[in-house]
Amino acid sequence: MKRVIPALLLVIGIATAASAQLTKNFSIVSVANNATINLEGDKETKLYLTWTNADLQQPGTVIRYSVQLDTPGGNFNNPVLIIGSTCCASFFEDSTINIKYGYLAGELEAAIKSKLQKTFKIGETATFDWIVMVNATGPNATYENRQTTSQRITFNRGQFGSEYVPVKLAMPLDNSSFFVEDNASINLKFQWNKAYCPSGCATAQYHIMFDEMSGDFSTPLYSFTIPQSPFDTLFDLRQDILAQMMYDNGMPTNTPKTYKWAVKVTGNNEEFITPSRRVSLQRGLMRYEHIPFGTVFPIDNSVFTISGKQTDTIFFAWNRTRSGFPDAASYTILFDTAKTGFNFQKPVFRLSTAVGDTSLKAKYITLRDSLDKKYGKNWKNAKLKWTVEADIIGYKFMSEDTNDITLSRGFFTSVNSEENTVASVNIYPNPATSDITISCPIGISSVSVVDLAGRQVLVSTSETLAVSGLENGVYMILALDKNGVSLPPQRLIKQ
Repeated sequence: MKRVIPALLLVIGIATAASAQLTKNFSIVSVANNATINLEGDKETKLYLTWTNADLQQPGTVIRYSVQLDTPGGNFNNPVLIIGSTCCASFFEDSTINIKYGYLAGELEAAIKSKLQKTFKIGETATFDWIVMVNATGPNATYENRQTTSQRITFNRGQFGSEYVPVKLAMPLDNSSFFVEDNASINLKFQWNKAYCPSGCATAQYHIMFDEMSGDFSTPLYSFTIPQSPFDTLFDLRQDILAQMMYDNGMPTNTPKTYKWAVKVTGNNEEFITPSRRVSLQRGLMRYEHIPFGTVFPIDNSVFTISGKQTDTIFFAWNRTRSGFPDAASYTILFDTAKTGFNFQKPVFRLSTAVGDTSLKAKYITLRDSLDKKYGKNWKNAKLKWTVEADIIGYKFMSEDTNDITLSRGFFTSVNSEENTVASVNIYPNPATSDITISCPIGISSVSVVDLAGRQVLVSTSETLAVSGLENGVYMILALDKNGVSLPPQRLIKQ
């Protein structure tokens, strides 16, 4: 075995040595070293590259030339761009290649983007070393590669007459900030310059796009195609669209976030995206969002006996809410059995209020009649849950909580007796500046002070209450007597 291998090597070596040379040294003729080529004007203009012939005219030999470009100082092991003779017209035994400016600009742009992760757009420059490589294939599967000495060449990317001029964004300015609302009547204006060809071409189509700062607009968060018109470089974008974009992007209200926007231009067999700009957005409430709100009074597990005067009332109060629309909410108090779920889909009864009201005085007779319709007239104690539903232009929102309430069925006094009955709750002094005293013949078990927005601002189990810390204004005093019965609400003026 040790004798066979050298013999084989000798045969191969003789065969290689005996092979006829297929090519000879050759060199670049034009363009000159350090030439600068301006790719502009007519796309059909041709760049001619020539070199001396490397073919030794050996029978059965196939010669192929290619022009290769690499970064300055590169070794051409992985050139940036290879242009073969099959792409373009060749003359003089393949020692000349001519390349149209338009074709070359496209090839350079694609290669620079792919290999160098850079751009080659109008106004930009790219410098390369370039060579001509010859590949020769002869009889008996022999082959040969040879190349010229490298030269340097610079390409300036200019404007072709039949391509769109660069489109630049005009407004809003980079890094502008906007607060966008669902109900806004004022649109945001976006503008850019028109795409046109110096020598004339098809009308461009514009597409405005928004994306994350890390995005590349391949799957934008929002995209809209502008209808073609004489004014299609100015777009009034509704604020609710951007607010919806932020909502879909998971952004809560009143939280700023920076996005980027750009315009994609299509038409004339072209497609490009303008350099982007930043825009900081902060959104308000959507029409289907609301400020959370809760019940205020009666407190949870309150007990009332429906007896005495028919016109006596139980005071219900809750916080105000709003949505992304300016319309005031209409509130409805929902009552259901104590076993009900949180959704109150089929309440036992409901009480409606005037638009915007955050409180309701429910008359005893109204409450008793509502329960009589459900349970008949022999019920004694009704254990219920109550909550509040807000309606804003058809969007419904529930309060954050529910309260238990027990209503006991008593007896009403006669009409004449009702007329002679006087409320037995007194507040003094009223108006007040510091402390107030609340009196009732049978005593007070709890007191709540509620502002006109329905917010509970003070709670006490004493008949004396310090109100010096309250802002000046009008408040409602809600009290329960020693038996847990709701007393008629009283108005307090704080000075």
